[in-house]
Amino acid sequence: MGSIWGSRRNLIVLITLSRPRVGVRLSPRQRRLARLLVLGCDCPQIATLLAQPRDAVSRETARLMRRLGVANRAALRRAARRLALVAPGDRLSVPERRCLGWK
Repeated sequence: MGSIWGSRRNLIVLITLSRPRVGVRLSPRQRRLARLLVLGCDCPQIATLLAQPRDAVSRETARLMRRLGVANRAALRRAARRLALVAPGDRLSVPERRCLGWK
């Protein structure tokens, strides 16, 4: 068997980031951001929908990932689904799709 060598601090960070936190309380704004990310929107699209600058959306996404204890957006999407932040059949509403220029 192989072994993994690393500092204790790095191993703790790795373990912490590999599993999402359970029972995290999110604000309505954070829930909306998580919903849009799960539905496949990227930062420029979310910025358009929320009428905010892209850098503000990027910062809020990073803050949400830290709060959920995940390392990337794919893990954030999985954690949001696992924590039931998004309903299984949820889709972008017609006004949201129009705002993005989708049909």
